[in-house]
This record gives sequence, C-alpha cells and structure tokens, in this order.
Amino acid sequence: MSDFNSLVGSRVAERRAQGGVLTAAESTASPPRDGDWAQITASARCWAKAGDAFFPVSEVVKELPSGAYRCQQSNRGPYLEKMPIQTDSLLTLPDGAVERLLAEFKQFWTLRKNFASRGFTFKRGLLMWGPPGSGKTSAIWQMTQELVRAHKGVVIFVEHPGLASECIGLLRRIEPERPMITIMEDLDALVQQHGDHGYLALLDGETQVSNVVHVATTNYPEYLDKRFVDRPSRFDTIIHVGMPSAKAREVYFRAKEPSLDNRTLARWVDRTEDYSIAHLREVIIAVKCFDQNEDDVFERLGAMRQQRLESDGTGGLRRVAGFVHNNR
Repeated sequence: MSDFNSLVGSRVAERRAQGGVLTAAESTASPPRDGDWAQITASARCWAKAGDAFFPVSEVVKELPSGAYRCQQSNRGPYLEKMPIQTDSLLTLPDGAVERLLAEFKQFWTLRKNFASRGFTFKRGLLMWGPPGSGKTSAIWQMTQELVRAHKGVVIFVEHPGLASECIGLLRRIEPERPMITIMEDLDALVQQHGDHGYLALLDGETQVSNVVHVATTNYPEYLDKRFVDRPSRFDTIIHVGMPSAKAREVYFRAKEPSLDNRTLARWVDRTEDYSIAHLREVIIAVKCFDQNEDDVFERLGAMRQQRLESDGTGGLRRVAGFVHNNR
C-alpha cells in the first residue's frame, strides 16, 4: 500500500516502455481504501511494469478508447480520466451558425494533405461566443460525436493549461497521429484564473501539437485579450451563437413533447423568443410534468430572465434579477 502512489506515478515511464496506455479506470491518483484495493486486485488480469516494479491492473491498452477525457494529476505525474459521456442522445437543432461551424469542423479532417503541401501545422482553432444557454456546449458535443464516430478520436477537456499540455504531450508521444479536440469552455474565466500564457502556448506556441482542433467558448468575448481574438492560427474562426431560432424551438418542442397540438406548439414557439434550451426544457417540465398553469409558468420564467438597474446605496447602480422584485 505504501508504494502505491509511487507505482501509479510511474505510469508515464511504463507507457513509454511498453507502448501502451493505462486509463484512469485501472488505477487512482490516491492510495485506495482497503475495499478499493481489494476490488482492484480482484479484477487484475495482468501486470504493469515500471522499471523493476510491477503492479496489478485489469488491462493494458495500446491506445486510448475513443471518447472524452479530463486531465488529472497524481503525486508523480499526469494521467487522463475517461468521462462517461453519452453522445447518442444529442438532439441536433437547426442553427445557421452551428451548422456552418460543424461543416468547417468536418471539412478540416479531409484537408491534411493540403496543409502539409504548404508547410502548415495541421490544426484549427474555433471560438464560439454568445449568451449562456445559446447552444455552444451542444455544438461541442456534436463535434465530439463526429470525432468519435467518424475518426475514432480523443477529446481533451482543458482546465489548467500546464497540466493539459503535459497530458496532451503524453498522448502525442504514445499516439502521434490520433485525431484530437481540445475543449476550453468559458475561456475568459479560465484565463482569469490561470493566466493567458499557458493557453497561448497550447494554441500557437511552444506546446502546440498537430492533428488537432482547439474549441473554446465564452459568454464575454470582450474580456479576452486581442492575442486570442485577433490572431488567426490561435482562433481561426470566431462565430456568434445566438439563442435558438423559432425553427430550432419548434424542433425541440416536437422532439421532447410529441403530444403538443399544432396550436399549442405555435403558441409556445411564439412565447419563447430568446429563451435558452434550459428555459424550453423547464416549460415542458412545469406544464406537462407538474401540471402547472401555462401563463403562470411563462410569467415566472419571464421574471427570471429579466434584469433591471437599481441603486446600490453608494451612488452607483447594480443589476438585479426580475424575480427578486417579484418575490418581495
């Protein structure tokens, strides 16, 4: 037990020596409890070798299973943890901006020879901006689905840039040609927390890699430095993703609540202009599951979405949500 962290920390060396990858499902970054250790050893079917040390694992694989991963850190080194994501249930909504972005994403993977013939690094940067709930995350998962199904690729969610660069570098040493997406959600908040150098280096600097599409989102593009938003080769395409259109809202309501008659459907589509997907979901749940009055539901959601300015008591102004006023 006392040597467990040391053994886990040796995974990087073992991977390089064996040409394989240990996924996080086979081990952990912290010493396991007695019950966990018993489960690990009970399921072990082979040995992982690091120098003269051996430890039990259930499987050694030569490549990562296709899917989404987050970067983690053990006491001795980085590793990738697979995320249990279900992409089959995604609902694709008609949206001009997202459709153009997905078309560019799909086309990119066919252009490797075109990039190589011109001496360009085979990578692309896509930045989506728009209000919360506008569908940016849904677009990310549509790209994930496309990469996994069509290209058997790997998606890396980037939080801390230094750790992400280590994990991506590790993946590239073991699988140099694996198609990859990196995801940086709420990039403005990530930069505020960790600084900008690591992200700039990953996008177009000393830690950049090839055969990758970098995808980022932000609700506040004005908070991003010009080095992000005015530098193709970091983000080559920057696109605004607005709230679901009337057609998209109609598709959503038809898919999620087939019982709606045409008059009710038309009324809901009309009343939900500028609503996010989360608001559309709540309309269905409140009216159809909780049997709440439709007008009351729209009044409540309308109040939640409103904001107003009021005095902060010091001569300044502050934004206050509409429901705060309504609940007084």
